Order: sequence, then structure tokens, then C-alpha cells
Amino acid sequence: PAACFCIWEPGNIGRQVTLRGTVDITQDALLLRKFTEAFLTMRADGQAPSEERLAEEIAKFDAPDRYMMQLRIEKTLTHDLNKLFVAETTGEDVWS
Repeated sequence: PAACFCIWEPGNIGRQVTLRGTVDITQDALLLRKFTEAFLTMRADGQAPSEERLAEEIAKFDAPDRYMMQLRIEKTLTHDLNKLFVAETTGEDVWS
């Protein structure tokens, strides 16, 4: 299914990034394991987690009613509404 996620800066809704694409919704033990292992490795500066640590973390998320969503990004849109308003009202080049 098509999806669109809009993410904005807290306190400044004018700074946004919008991600458009398709979403896969799945229950996949192998994908959960790969994601969890990659996340823990990244958090530990490249050091892979022990099997025990990995199993503990997977157990936190592995529930029969839990699904994963994976967004396959096809288009990224960004804008800074504040800069746009300044450019439109003053003619100033705010983009360089």
C-alpha cells in the first residue's frame, strides 16, 4: 500500500521532510532478528551483540500480535517554510 510520512522539527512545523513510498506490513522473525542485530551493533560502535543480548532484545518485541512496517522510500520532499516566507517577502536569497 502507498504511504506518506511527514516528519517535522519539534516547535517548528515549517521544517519538514516527507517520505513517500510503499509499506510492507509483516510478521517476519528473520527480519526482526536482522533489524535488532543491526540496531544493537550500531549502538555499540560496530561491535555485534552477544547471542544472549540479542535474544533479550528480540524477546521485547516478539509478540504474536506485533507487526513490522518497512517503508520503501520512492520520493523524499523537504522544505523549510520559514526560509520560503523570508524569500517571498524580502526577495532575499536564503537558499545558498
